[in-house]
Amino acid sequence: MIPPRKWKTPRALKTSKFIGSQSKSTTEENVLESSMMSIEDEQGSDSEHVHINLDGLDSGRSPEPMDDRKRSNQSPATALFAARKRMRLAQSTIKKKSEAKAGKQGDTTTRGVGFDAGKKLNFGGDVPPENEAQSTARLAVESKQRMERLESFEKAASSMDALMIQQVESEILSMKRECPFSDTAFLHRSTQLLVALNQRASILQKADEFKSRGSSLYRAQQYLEAEQAYTQAIQLDPGRAVHYSNRAAALIMLGRFAEAIEDCNTATSLDPLFARAHLRSARASLSMGDAFTTYHKLNKVMRMQEEQGNVGGEVFREASEMAAQAKVFTDALDQAEIHFQNEDGEGAGKKALEALRVAPASIRARTLEVVSRLLTAPKAEENAELLESIVRELESSVGRAGYLDIYKYATILWNRAYITEAAALLKLSQGWMPIDAKERRIWELVRDVEDFLKRARRLRREGRYEDSLRFCDQAMNLCSQNDLLWAKICILRANLNVLMSRYSEAEQDCYQAIKRAPQFFVARIVLARALAGLGRFSEAEKEILFVETGFALLLKRNHRDELHEVREDIKAKVAAAAASSKSKQQQQHHGPRGEHFSQKQTSQAKATGVHPPSSSASAAGASKAKVNDENDMFAFLNQKHKVTHYMVLGVERNATKEEIRKAYKSKALRYHPDKNKDPRAPEAFKRIAEAMTIVSSPTKRRLYDISLY
Repeated sequence: MIPPRKWKTPRALKTSKFIGSQSKSTTEENVLESSMMSIEDEQGSDSEHVHINLDGLDSGRSPEPMDDRKRSNQSPATALFAARKRMRLAQSTIKKKSEAKAGKQGDTTTRGVGFDAGKKLNFGGDVPPENEAQSTARLAVESKQRMERLESFEKAASSMDALMIQQVESEILSMKRECPFSDTAFLHRSTQLLVALNQRASILQKADEFKSRGSSLYRAQQYLEAEQAYTQAIQLDPGRAVHYSNRAAALIMLGRFAEAIEDCNTATSLDPLFARAHLRSARASLSMGDAFTTYHKLNKVMRMQEEQGNVGGEVFREASEMAAQAKVFTDALDQAEIHFQNEDGEGAGKKALEALRVAPASIRARTLEVVSRLLTAPKAEENAELLESIVRELESSVGRAGYLDIYKYATILWNRAYITEAAALLKLSQGWMPIDAKERRIWELVRDVEDFLKRARRLRREGRYEDSLRFCDQAMNLCSQNDLLWAKICILRANLNVLMSRYSEAEQDCYQAIKRAPQFFVARIVLARALAGLGRFSEAEKEILFVETGFALLLKRNHRDELHEVREDIKAKVAAAAASSKSKQQQQHHGPRGEHFSQKQTSQAKATGVHPPSSSASAAGASKAKVNDENDMFAFLNQKHKVTHYMVLGVERNATKEEIRKAYKSKALRYHPDKNKDPRAPEAFKRIAEAMTIVSSPTKRRLYDISLY
């Protein structure tokens, strides 16, 4: 066929020569042009398919040839021109899409992909095309980066949560799409990692189901079942801090505070900024009575909340409330210690119970509450059953964990002269704690003193007072350094002397005890008994009043009963002394002559029928006459030592308060200096006021009546 005229043979030949003389890059462009034409005709200009064909070029695969029918319908020049145009269009399209992709996902080299499409293609830019060695080196670097990124995913796979697993899966799939088929190692390992991540996701889903179930059970106050559900969640997902924190909350409600603290420590090690775990750890520490650790953890929680800007949040509010509860606990425990040292067992027990309401597992508060009962029980050394029950309770409720507190309170009881109680507690603590030489000496001393005092009390009950005194002396020689204990044993000596009617020796023992331990008010009670035995009733009554007024807050029921007994004894002895004095006066007044005269008067009365007044009536009349005769206050001023307050007021000794008040009112109006102009009136009014001050007070009147004897 003869070509048209416009297609001249020399030009066609020239064109064919031009095509044949192209360089390697021109041949690649023709191949690329044929590949692009094929893609445009068959699949359109999709960027991903273009990438696939380009990868085929890099890997040495030949592109799909162009259809011969289309090529035969075009002249070579027209085909070359159209190919170059399509090539430029493909370059611009690929460049735009690569730039758009880089803008959305960032630099792919930082994500471990290491694939730069624009740099790899080198379409018509200033960068020279890669040769085979450079392409091989680049592919090796990209493969290494992908493998390093994949290894980092494999290391972190066991600690990933569901959201992180989704992100990692998406990134691995993207890396697989961009990876060439020749990198079989990466493709194999990435497939295995995807399978492992899918298994991990299913495990996390089951763990979340157990966690949700545990939360529902916790809200329903089924704490044991909730703890079991959280344990199953931890077994499935041991790297998640929230599971440990939730189980700690259930353990706190079950009273297993030590296990709760361990779970909280595990949670904070997994997530140091987990404020709720720190807060629950502080709650468990406070429940166990560890106030120092509680304050430390609460301060840490508050600082974390302040840094995060959650000052008014729920966690911060709970931390503030817990700090207030910790202060209540420490204050109550300190006050209980003070009451215990002051031998106030009732006050110590109340404050210890208040501390236990805040910290129910506090060993120190529990020990103090139990030991304080030893102070409330009277004469605990004689009540072996009570002491044994308290020791058993300490052994069961406190145990080995509280041996230091038991030893501490045992030494306090020893210093406060509670020998039997101290010996029992020391014996209990010695079985748990290591003993050094000093503690062994203390234990032996307490044991020996307790043995001597037990023998002394036993002999006193048997009535062998002299033998009991001998053991008391031996015990006093052992504890000469302990003033309060020495004073207590000295009072035991004084009681023995009172029982043997050795009141002078008992008085000396009491004064020695008061000198060594002035706060030991029991010595004054025994002293009052000894003074009453010596007939010094006024001094005895003063000692009783001193104890009642000066130690009113420390007196127990047994002390008040003893004071009442001593006072009744004093009254009985005063009455006996008064009766003895009266009988002596009557004997001195009548004598033999008086008896003969009274017999004579009796015989005359029988004869005449007129009886003379009795002696008591005559005495009362004489006393009344004396009061009436000496009613003038001015006559009493020169008789200071003979006139009583009752005579000054003009009343009898058994006058009531109302009679005394009326008498004082009349006397005061009569001898008031403003109404009585006699120069002796001020002194008389002063005597009346003094008498009223003494007689109107029951205590002072009782002492005054005793002094009249």
